[in-house]
Amino acid sequence: MLKKKIYQILIEMDGVGLVGSVTQLFAYPDNAAEVSSMATSNGNLYFSSEGLFQVNLISRVVTCVIRASSHCKVHGIAPFK
Repeated sequence: MLKKKIYQILIEMDGVGLVGSVTQLFAYPDNAAEVSSMATSNGNLYFSSEGLFQVNLISRVVTCVIRASSHCKVHGIAPFK
């Protein structure tokens, strides 16, 4: 079941103060305990949690790329080149 969600928050100056909007981007699997880092590349969002997940930003499809195990933990990610 997909209950946990990632939101996009946009904040802009309107000449007097800050104005913002919040948009839900996608939901991700419950087995992903908490998101520890995110990076974007080629139209995809990658985030680390209980493994490495890929989200196609157009279709919003979430795919588990690497599942964490006792021998493999994903602690963080960053763009390369």
